[in-house]
Amino acid sequence: MDDLTKIETIGTKIATRLAGVGVTSYKELADHSADELISLLSGVAGLTRDRVEGWRRDALRLVETAPAEVSDGGGSGQHDESYVIRVLVNERDGSIRATTMEHVGTGAEDRWPGWDPGRVLAFIGEHVKEEPTASPEPASPEPAPGARVKPIMGAVAHLGLGTRALPALRPFTVTVTLDLREAGALVYDVVLAARLLDGGGKSVLASESGSLEPGERSLSVTAQAPPPGRYRLDAAVSLRRAGENEIAGLAGAVENLPIDVLPG
Repeated sequence: MDDLTKIETIGTKIATRLAGVGVTSYKELADHSADELISLLSGVAGLTRDRVEGWRRDALRLVETAPAEVSDGGGSGQHDESYVIRVLVNERDGSIRATTMEHVGTGAEDRWPGWDPGRVLAFIGEHVKEEPTASPEPASPEPAPGARVKPIMGAVAHLGLGTRALPALRPFTVTVTLDLREAGALVYDVVLAARLLDGGGKSVLASESGSLEPGERSLSVTAQAPPPGRYRLDAAVSLRRAGENEIAGLAGAVENLPIDVLPG
C-alpha cells in the first residue's frame, strides 16, 4: 500500500475513496485512465480531467523513482516501502479465495488461502527496512519525532449490520470494528461500498470522517441502501493520530459481507 496523499491535491478523503474501490498503490493509480478514476470518484467536487491526469503523472513518477528512494543513503532517517496486494475473488459469491502480497523493493512475495489481515501485517513487518542507527546502543522504545513507525492499527475485524436483508434506497447503519494496536485518540476516514454479486460494478454508498476517543474500537457509518439485488459490502478505513495530517497507514479493507436488498 502506498501513501497516495503524497500526490498533490489528493487528501485523506480521496485516498480513502480510492482505497475503497481497490486503488491503493501508485502503480494502480497510474494504470487507471482518467475516465476510470473520475467514474470511481463520482460525486467528488472539483474533479477535472487535468487534475486527474496530474495524479497519474505524479503516480508514475513515484513508481519509477521508488527503488532509488528506498536505497538512498542520504541519512534522512526515513524511507518509503511499497507493497502490492492482489486478491483472487470467487465470482459466484464474492468470497476471497486467495491473497498474494508483494514487496515492491525486493520482489519478495507470499501467497495464502483466503483473507488474513494478521498475515498481511506480518508480511509488511517482515519487509520493513530499518534505517541504521548512529549509535550501537539499544533503540528507545518510544520512536523519535518524525521517525517511521509501524502502523497504528491491526486490521478491520468485521462489519456489523444486524440483518442481511435491507429495504432498497432506505438508510441503514453499519458498525465497523477495528483491531487497534494503540489506544490514543485517532481520526478516521471510512468508505463503504457495495458490489453486485452477479458481476456488476462497485458503487460508493458512504464516505465519512470522524474521531475515535482513546480506547474506542468501533465506528458507525450511515448510508442509503442501493437498488434491489444481491450485494457484497466492502469497507476501507484509514487512520491518523489526532492533530496530525499524515495518514499513519491504511487501517484495512474488509470485504464479503453479503446482503440482499429488497424492493422497498
